[in-house]
Amino acid sequence: MERRAQFDAITRALRLREVAVPAGATVRRGTLVVDEPASGTRTRAPRVEDDELAILPRVDVTESSDTGAEITLGELLGAGGMGAVFLARQRSLRRDVAVKRLRAGSPSGGTDDARHAAALLAEARIAGALEHPSIVPVHVLGVDEQGSPLLVMKRIEGATLEQLLRDGAHPAWAELERRHGDRLGAQCEILMRVADALHFAHSRGVVHRDVKPANVMVGSFGEVYVVDWGVALQQHDASDEAHEIVGTPAFMAPEMVRADATLVDARTDVYLLGATLHAVLVGANRHRGDSSAQILLAAFLSEPFEYDTSVPEELAVLANACTSVEPDARPSSARAFRDALADFLRHRGSLRLAETAESKLEAMRVATGGSAAMLARPETFAELVECRFALAQALGEWGNNQRARRALRTTLTWMVEAELERRSADGAATVARALDPRDPALEARIDALRADLEEARQLEQEGRAERQERELESTSRYRVPITLGIIALCVVTFGLALAREHVSARPVPMDRVVRVDVAMLGIMASTLWVFRRRLLKNRLTKQLASLLLLSLGASTIADQIHASRGETSMEAGALSVMMVGAVFLGAAIGIGGRLWWAAGVCFAAGIVAAIWPATSTLMVGVGCVGCLIALIYDALGARSRVSL
Repeated sequence: MERRAQFDAITRALRLREVAVPAGATVRRGTLVVDEPASGTRTRAPRVEDDELAILPRVDVTESSDTGAEITLGELLGAGGMGAVFLARQRSLRRDVAVKRLRAGSPSGGTDDARHAAALLAEARIAGALEHPSIVPVHVLGVDEQGSPLLVMKRIEGATLEQLLRDGAHPAWAELERRHGDRLGAQCEILMRVADALHFAHSRGVVHRDVKPANVMVGSFGEVYVVDWGVALQQHDASDEAHEIVGTPAFMAPEMVRADATLVDARTDVYLLGATLHAVLVGANRHRGDSSAQILLAAFLSEPFEYDTSVPEELAVLANACTSVEPDARPSSARAFRDALADFLRHRGSLRLAETAESKLEAMRVATGGSAAMLARPETFAELVECRFALAQALGEWGNNQRARRALRTTLTWMVEAELERRSADGAATVARALDPRDPALEARIDALRADLEEARQLEQEGRAERQERELESTSRYRVPITLGIIALCVVTFGLALAREHVSARPVPMDRVVRVDVAMLGIMASTLWVFRRRLLKNRLTKQLASLLLLSLGASTIADQIHASRGETSMEAGALSVMMVGAVFLGAAIGIGGRLWWAAGVCFAAGIVAAIWPATSTLMVGVGCVGCLIALIYDALGARSRVSL
């Protein structure tokens, strides 16, 4: 609102006449002037003195090639409010040239003619003094047979940048894209040439004041020219300039709206370069409105433009910087503008990598909906890895690529989320360390996952240790042959006992049974001691060995009690075999497996021995052998599980 009030105050103070001027047309000198100047206001109307024209050479100009004139006019190339430009033929050098002359009348024919003649002379002298590859050379400044000034210049074959921007299918684009890689690269190269020409002009104290796409010519061989210096300002004459607005409102800098030439300097042309870059980027004028006043207001306010994401961020920032309201906020010179474009072209590879990665990330965002489970899928995670390396390469080419930095942060964050979903704390931590700045929230989640995994690891270790203490597989290869040997010993022992009972027709005395028990207890204890490193590897095998020794020891003690009473094997058999069954029952409850069978066989044998005492010796043997067979089956089962 403050600048709007300033604009209203300026228009009231200057009392500008409202003139219908097309948005993209140049406002020439004398068009928007102070209507009723205040005291001290500059209102000099530019005029051409007679002696100025008198010293100019006369140039014979005709429209017919039969007259022998030096210049033969051809087709009209363009016309403006001040003059017209014709294609012409220069007789002496046999070359095509461009001739700019007043549209009609003579310098003495009226105020406008005098003003236009003076403007044409000023343009010719300024352009003629600027010898630069991108400024159209002036061949001759002279007068025609009527005494009207004309300007003979190099003929440029090509198109204006405005024509190229309006016609995307213009034939010139093919060659430009071939030379510069693509259309945007060609446009940047063109603007860099324009900036070079303007920087040269600024070094000579000249400000163009009307830089726009229509005043940039692109030759058929890629050459670039800044044309139409009709409103150019020589800064040493700024204090003598009239209080008026000149230039093109649609591209005008804010200080130009103030109608004070002393406020104009090289940074004004920098603004116009930014406005021209804007037209290249969006295909529209920088300032728009329904009337000249609205367009001038837009120029005076010069509010920052919000560019679409399709516009390279570096160029968007440059365009807004150039078109800042305050000259001090703009790039310091046309060369600085050119250098910024050169930097952009060097960075384009980096920007392309960032753009490609952004497209992939957006596709992943749509496909996954931000789900960590989807991001953790192998194919999606592989794409994230590709994006990460592409963005790292982009930053390697241009470390200040903010677009790549933002995309890389998104990529790394998603990779951390995926690693957390996979419960890979180390992977997540490795990726998280690449985030700059670090993300405390993600690091807290990683620490929490580490704690969970450590707790689970400890529980797993404890469980594994417990399983190792309770497994039989590690000793199964040794238990089978040892148990078979004990079975053979039992069969022989009980076979001999049965044979003796059959021969003597009476039961075996218990004192002999005790001696056999002690012998077997010694054999079993010796065997366990000899093979202790292989058999007694964990708690379970030690418990099992202890139970076996305990069962045999308990049976021996019971047999000794029976012997002290004078009892025979017929009375002691049932209790002995059931005691063994009780021991195996306890082992089965703690260990499981086929030990249940052994306990069942022992109890069944004990019941039979109790009912039919004559079978006691046989039943004790059956119970012992059954227990040993159960151990063999259990060992073989463990071995088969190991082999699987």
